[in-house]
Amino acid sequence: MEKMEHKYQVILSTDGKLTIMGGVDKKEYVEKVYEELLPTFRKMVLEMKANNLQRKTGNFTKKEQDWTGESCPKDNGRLYHIITKTGKDMCKCENGKYNPTTGQTDGCDFVAWGKNLKDAAEQKAKWKEQKAKTQAYIDEPKLEEF
Repeated sequence: MEKMEHKYQVILSTDGKLTIMGGVDKKEYVEKVYEELLPTFRKMVLEMKANNLQRKTGNFTKKEQDWTGESCPKDNGRLYHIITKTGKDMCKCENGKYNPTTGQTDGCDFVAWGKNLKDAAEQKAKWKEQKAKTQAYIDEPKLEEF
């Protein structure tokens, strides 16, 4: 799709949550485009307020932390539970913050895969058991064909 350049632009915007733009080539059409966009813009703003919606990209409001009531084994910070994008349960330390410039976690890097530390220990035990079975299968001597 080609980007069209217009000589004049009509931009309606709230405090960064919603922006509608329209472009025209003649100055006399600016007012007409504004009048056409304004009702739609007002309707969208009212809908956002009524449903407490946020824009779809960036500036998301933070969800409340689901604290587990346990402390981090590394630095005694509080642990909170989240569900990853893939649907897995994970506990993280509150003192670990993601740094987008370095792509690393600053502070505490503790992570436990489970709803709490007890669940994480159970998950780890199951994983180790499964890994042992898989390793035993790999190490099993192959019978030579006759």
